[in-house]
Amino acid sequence: MLSISDLEKQNPWWKDKININNDPKIQILEKAIIKWTPEIINEFDLTKDVVYSLRGPRQTGKTTLTKIIIKKELETKNQNAIFYFSCDLIVSNAKELEEIINTYIDWADKITTDRKLIIIDEISEVKNWEKAIKRIIDQKSNNNKTFILTGSHSIDIYKSVEKLPGRRGEDAGTHTHKVFYPMSFREYVKTTKPILYENIFKLITERNKEFIKICNN
Repeated sequence: MLSISDLEKQNPWWKDKININNDPKIQILEKAIIKWTPEIINEFDLTKDVVYSLRGPRQTGKTTLTKIIIKKELETKNQNAIFYFSCDLIVSNAKELEEIINTYIDWADKITTDRKLIIIDEISEVKNWEKAIKRIIDQKSNNNKTFILTGSHSIDIYKSVEKLPGRRGEDAGTHTHKVFYPMSFREYVKTTKPILYENIFKLITERNKEFIKICNN
């Protein structure tokens, strides 16, 4: 079983928040000509006890998105309340995954009362992973915890999260299934030509108001 010192290798901000800036994904983003922050980031309410799924093909930027979320949360949250773990080539079964997450929760609960943000990347690589998440929530509850589970096998992760009735957050009115897409043309224009985007948005808004006015007459 992995120890806290083993888990710290994927969570270097536990030692110092500034270490998030050394993350390869963050460094690539900082050096990029186009610094894109996906709009989907605004769809995660990290103040609720929910289990989010983030689905999408590999190499579309899901991991980078989670690192952006972590960096943002580090501005206000105790760094020990944020846990990131990638299942790639490390976890062989659901029992091992359960032990890893429990090891973190037991350790973090002794250190901080801050809401825990638990991000498990490429969880769909672990067979029957939903059983691990279910047992964790059943035994420790999801009170004061927000889970983000990412996966490349879109259908599989969707169906697996659906096996967690009453644990997803949907019953609380929170849409927890998220699908990540590459940058759209609209987002490209908004990122690279913000003034142009703003002018186009204003024009469309004005035209829509005129259309509604005509329809109401």
